[in-house]
Amino acid sequence: PEAPLEVPAPNEGIQLYVPHRPVSPGTEWETCYAFRPNWAEIGTNFGLPGTAPTIREQEYRMHQGSHHMLLYMYFGKHPEVYPEGFFPCFAASCTNPGDCPPDSDLLIPIGGTQVAGTRYVVQYPPGVGLPVFGTKAVLIANLHYTNPFQPAQEIYGEAWLNIYFHQAGGLKALLD
Repeated sequence: PEAPLEVPAPNEGIQLYVPHRPVSPGTEWETCYAFRPNWAEIGTNFGLPGTAPTIREQEYRMHQGSHHMLLYMYFGKHPEVYPEGFFPCFAASCTNPGDCPPDSDLLIPIGGTQVAGTRYVVQYPPGVGLPVFGTKAVLIANLHYTNPFQPAQEIYGEAWLNIYFHQAGGLKALLD
């Protein structure tokens, strides 16, 4: 296992954590984990009362055996459909009928990596950022783990996502 990422200072960002999930020898799984941060509170902490902050950097870490970790943002009218936690998916699209909201086309990729077992950073140029689209936005981490290791061994999937934000006045241009 890799060590967890250090938690960002409260005036820098937040850490999202996808809990431990076993990957039996010779198997694989793909799943999603929904996060429902309190964006209004986070925005207030960054000098943006009542609004969501703007992302300036993302940092990820997963264990060996990971195939990918993709990060999506849902900003539609039905965030309640995504309770915090695991749900079955394929590339952040629900695999069970009725699990996703009717406006699930308002789900966009915002980051991710296919680099397992490392610290991976997505950093935008100074002053550039990706907005969180509203205080009800849901972040969805899509993880895919495989366990092809020989000799056979037990491994587990787990991920840390650090999201860093611009302070009020720090954003100069939106990421395009």
